[in-house]
Amino acid sequence: MTRLFDPAACLPAGLHPGLSMEAYLELGAVGSSFLRAIDSDCPAIALHDHEKPEEAARKWTTQERGTCLHARLLEPARFDVRYVLSFGCRGVLKSGDRAGKFCDSETGRLVRTRDGETSLFCGKHDDATLPSEPRVPVTEAALFEVDEMAAAVRSIAAPMLLRATHREVTAVCIDPETGLPLKARLDLVDENDGQGGTIYDVKALADIAPQRWPQVVWNGGLHIQAAHHLAVARAAGLSVSRFAWLTVRNAAPYLAVLQPSLGESSLDVAEQLWRDRLAVVKQCEQSGAYPGYEVPGSSELPEYVLRQYLVGA
Repeated sequence: MTRLFDPAACLPAGLHPGLSMEAYLELGAVGSSFLRAIDSDCPAIALHDHEKPEEAARKWTTQERGTCLHARLLEPARFDVRYVLSFGCRGVLKSGDRAGKFCDSETGRLVRTRDGETSLFCGKHDDATLPSEPRVPVTEAALFEVDEMAAAVRSIAAPMLLRATHREVTAVCIDPETGLPLKARLDLVDENDGQGGTIYDVKALADIAPQRWPQVVWNGGLHIQAAHHLAVARAAGLSVSRFAWLTVRNAAPYLAVLQPSLGESSLDVAEQLWRDRLAVVKQCEQSGAYPGYEVPGSSELPEYVLRQYLVGA
């Protein structure tokens, strides 16, 4: 098996501010998403997701909404390159109660018409001779949603946005312990915050309640992300000591919360778990195999349940 992560085939260590998200995803380096997949599932799933990334979405998925928010908030120029305002299918109905009106189906293929316009056509009205429009269609409703989320984030993050030393910057390094090339896409970096420098990650989520945030971090492997991004950013030369999250509800009301950075003890644990996952990747690279699930000898209730009911039994 060819190595997935070859230092010789990766970009030089350091910062690469002009790298597009598409180019970042193609880098042959270990990212936090790969490690989080190993943490929550198994190496085989991480391998599959790495080798067969989803094609650019042509429908409004949660992932595409988050990507769109990042572009709208942090890279407006990139937004115009990747997205285009789109209405429903422009095919004209020939019969029925709506004869003579646009079909308006929101699913289909975005094309460039012969007069140079961008239009969406559903399967029934599509014209195979028209070239596909490479940008991602965004409906008026979706764009309103993204703009509301972006405004909510700006309302709590104006100082960070103004002071930011980097936005959507790619950091690359070689891990000295495993020899693996590592990469991180840093949303917002504020090295001048008077607190040692902070990396902020923008996240649009269903649940951002501060009282439940620690569980969201744990369930989503965001602690792995924090440890990974801090380590790669420092190795790439950035002056940062903290990792925090700029979170926004992905449904109305579009409330935003600046979730605090991981505490010292939690970050110590996160770094240990991150190191463990990197060791798994190194072993997989050396063996040439990314195994599936390890099945335990018996099915047990969660440990916290056993502790609660078996104490003193």
